Amino acid sequence: NPRPALTVIYEASREIRSAIVFGTAVVVLAFLPLFALSGVTQANTSFVPLSGQAAADALVKGEVDAAAFLTTLESPFIVKLLTTPGVALINIDQAEALVRNFSYLHRVTLPRGVVDIEANIPPEDIQMVASTVTLAARDDLHPALATLLLKAATQVHGQAGLMQKEREFPSDRDTDLALSPSAERYYKNGPPFLQTYLPFWLAVWVDRMFLVLLPILAVLIPVVKLAPVVYSWRVRSKVYHWYGELKYLEGQLRGVPDENAETPDTRPTAERLPSLLERLDWIEEQVNHIRLPLAFSNHAYFLREHIELVRNAIMRVPKAMVEPHDAAIGAAGHGSTG
Repeated sequence: NPRPALTVIYEASREIRSAIVFGTAVVVLAFLPLFALSGVTQANTSFVPLSGQAAADALVKGEVDAAAFLTTLESPFIVKLLTTPGVALINIDQAEALVRNFSYLHRVTLPRGVVDIEANIPPEDIQMVASTVTLAARDDLHPALATLLLKAATQVHGQAGLMQKEREFPSDRDTDLALSPSAERYYKNGPPFLQTYLPFWLAVWVDRMFLVLLPILAVLIPVVKLAPVVYSWRVRSKVYHWYGELKYLEGQLRGVPDENAETPDTRPTAERLPSLLERLDWIEEQVNHIRLPLAFSNHAYFLREHIELVRNAIMRVPKAMVEPHDAAIGAAGHGSTG
């Protein structure tokens, strides 16, 4: 069933009532000090709480002598007032003095004929004062929504008009409230890069994921750089382990004492050589079963060459042990003959 008409009108009026009330209050707070400096007070003037279209209609009908508006010149009722016979803008010749006394005001010059060149409206340059409007929000407003609001404000108010240049508004000037970090970034760098090329929902999602992934990347990047080093060390350790065994066998050949041996004499003898060769063969068998990546295969071949080098050293030991003995026999025989 359709809702009653009176109910719809009442609820609609409730939505716009606060805007009208606060708008009227802003006008009063903004202009009362100006009127007071000019000698216009409640003692000699009757103030009527009207704003917007209602104030414009009262001015046209002659119900009020003057009206002050906080709006743009492009507003429909302002355009109608500018072209209505008998209604004209007041030239504030003390505009610069008012601006110096009230920091929230700005001097604005409306050039001659800017509204209608053919009709020459206005007929002369008009000096006016204008106040900037502050877009306020709660402290807990999401940064993404704040940026979205600023983008919408730029699209609506960023165009050039009769009283402002292109991209002059929105701006961060004349802010009595603390500027939010999102607004500071927007005014300094413009809209976020992602929101320029992506839909709003996707840009916000990517931005959130970036904040989540940033600390993860901060940890992963050093790990990724260290991973090849660790991997190379792990692969090389499979080969380098057997170099310790080869060094031990080579030490046995040179007579280096074994710390774990009961006797310090470890010089090679004919009886010990087979055990050394057997140990070397076992090492070679283990090395043949090592699986290395292709890039590290050269280490396995180098190890096999070194194993063969130690085997040759072991095979030369019996010859070295026999030659001194033969030399001693030859020397004894030569002495007896003499």
